[in-house]
Amino acid sequence: MERFQLLFRVMIEHDYFNGEPFSSLKGRYGLRCIKPTRREYLRFRQMDVNKWDVWYLDNDTAPEIEINCLELGLYINDPLFTLYTECMNICPILTYMLQLTGTEEEIDVMSAMVLSGEKRKMNAPFCMIRLPLTGKMWEAAKARRPESVILHFNAPSKYWEYLFLPRVKNDIPMEQLLLEDATGELEFTAFEVWSIYGQPGIRTISKEPIPMRATYQNRLCLVRQPVGGKQQKQILFSHIEPPHPGHFQSSMLNALCRVCYY
Repeated sequence: MERFQLLFRVMIEHDYFNGEPFSSLKGRYGLRCIKPTRREYLRFRQMDVNKWDVWYLDNDTAPEIEINCLELGLYINDPLFTLYTECMNICPILTYMLQLTGTEEEIDVMSAMVLSGEKRKMNAPFCMIRLPLTGKMWEAAKARRPESVILHFNAPSKYWEYLFLPRVKNDIPMEQLLLEDATGELEFTAFEVWSIYGQPGIRTISKEPIPMRATYQNRLCLVRQPVGGKQQKQILFSHIEPPHPGHFQSSMLNALCRVCYY
């Protein structure tokens, strides 16, 4: 009876998703660099959304692996991927390559990959990961200690820009308005007068850039704080959602924008 054992595992992590599984990237193993006489001894399995395994036939007749390398093609499955990834201005019509040595435990893909020198073909991956199958890898697998590598993607940090338009004309002084985070983690600048799509409004931005994430724990609200603090603070707009990439165009290059009505 044929029995396959785990030889190597490739995993993908992205800071934007806070360790949760994500489908914005998909991978596909290639056999182009594997000798035809060795292919029958290997199996490729996608074990999870972001996890791929290489398995080998474990029997007395299986030869030692004498293979140039495996290839794992990475495909972008989300048009917004480059907006929430620290991607060093990659060119969408070119292909990239990442040559692993087999000794890495974790690697930053975007900073380590290089241009392959070829134009992207139809249905081709944006990056080809090449992994040599070494004797060390083979021995680790035989000892039931298979090696693995994490392909890591970083998320950039962006300022949050909020533009507010009044639903109806009001006489609330701008100086009394404040965008407040109930968790106390984020702080925003004082409001300033701003033209929003040709209409008068107000604007504030975060005092520091904020790491981009798919979800946040912050709870933002627009409050009115009367001068002198003698009257109770009034919440004008609660549960304000964070800005997300691709929704609104910001006046700043390094910022995410959200337009709100109050």
